[in-house]
Amino acid sequence: MMRIIKKSLPTNLYIWIFLTEITYLAFYLTGFLKKTVGDNSLVVSNNLIYFFITSLMLVLFYLYTTGHKIFLNDKIKFKHVFMASLVFNITLFFVWPLTSNDIFSYIYQTRVITTHHLNPFVVPFSTLTSDILFSVISNKWSVDTAIYGPAFFFITAPFVKIAQDNLILIVYLLKLLFVLVNLVNVVLVYKISNNKIAAYLYAICPTFVFEFAGNGHHETIIIFFVLLSLLFLIKERKIKWYLMSIVFLVVAALIKFYIIILLPLYALFILRQLKNKQSSMIFMLLAGLISILEVMIFYLPFWEGFVVFSRYPNVLNLSNLLASPLVLLNYVLLKQFGVDEFLYWGRVLARYSFILIYFIYGVRLLLKNKLNNTEELLYSISVVIIMLFTTSFNWLMPWYTTLLTTLVFIYMGYTNNFKWLTKTYALIFVTILVYIILR
Repeated sequence: MMRIIKKSLPTNLYIWIFLTEITYLAFYLTGFLKKTVGDNSLVVSNNLIYFFITSLMLVLFYLYTTGHKIFLNDKIKFKHVFMASLVFNITLFFVWPLTSNDIFSYIYQTRVITTHHLNPFVVPFSTLTSDILFSVISNKWSVDTAIYGPAFFFITAPFVKIAQDNLILIVYLLKLLFVLVNLVNVVLVYKISNNKIAAYLYAICPTFVFEFAGNGHHETIIIFFVLLSLLFLIKERKIKWYLMSIVFLVVAALIKFYIIILLPLYALFILRQLKNKQSSMIFMLLAGLISILEVMIFYLPFWEGFVVFSRYPNVLNLSNLLASPLVLLNYVLLKQFGVDEFLYWGRVLARYSFILIYFIYGVRLLLKNKLNNTEELLYSISVVIIMLFTTSFNWLMPWYTTLLTTLVFIYMGYTNNFKWLTKTYALIFVTILVYIILR
């Protein structure tokens, strides 16, 4: 039977898998190249190696966009998408983090808890010079307290605790977590969209495989909880499933706070489905109580007053060339008009612009009786995240866009309308080119 199945698959699929896998294997050359040029940093710092990595990503991008047409073949099923994703994720799993030291930030912030029994929201890692790994994993962010929400530490702490002082083990345990979650996300995208191509677009996207399996970024965890919340949201019209949806969405928001902007859309959609006033009141009451309880549970081990939020104003005041388009436009215009502190006011104007646009969009949804079905929900969620990313981020890294593109993939797959695909490809292409700027 297996021979029959294999023979029935198109030959160009095997060729495509072979070429893609060879390209991923080429990332192992970075270790040799680092030794050759004397790059002894924890992650790649040499310009030529960065260009080599970017070149590989561009090749993968070409294979990705052409592979989409191959997977349209009816003989190719979701299981083949998943297996290809599994192979590529395993391949990059064994590569040491290449272009980002974020995973080391996850590690040292978690070690503040597991090794030193201190509060990462109050105590920066830079003060813990006695840590055995301090000289290896400390970076420019070590002087700051934790930026991610408390839910993330509940996830990472067991892995960091198990590995103790073995840095290699810690790195690969966390990468294993991210790879496994990423593979689950492939299944969730398929479950929600019921579309093989949507699953392909997520599973094989080179920036996703590179950032989650290669660099070990935690955005895959955020995507996981958002997808779980969506799955329960559209499962059945029952209050218990809606409450589970809110639970998972709040967990995602307690990793990265901007996820909270989706909560009003979820609430409006649920209220549209319930329709009965009594059911609506029960849901709102329970959802509010559960959300408050979640926040209290996750923050309780870290609570030392509002000082635990002291890092966030500093983050909002960071300036970077890699920012949302509106933020950059504001910088340019305000500087041209001779405005003092144009960087500060550029960020402020951009955020207030988002709030205004978000409010207007919400009112429009209310007045036009939108969010009555799953298609409208997925569309609105995608639009709101697009609004946020184009207006408000003063620090916008390539991997931040993974949630946005995931939601767009799901919307296109659910509606079986891929009119946004070219624009999404363009976004992925730009994020790849950004690696050169990051250098």
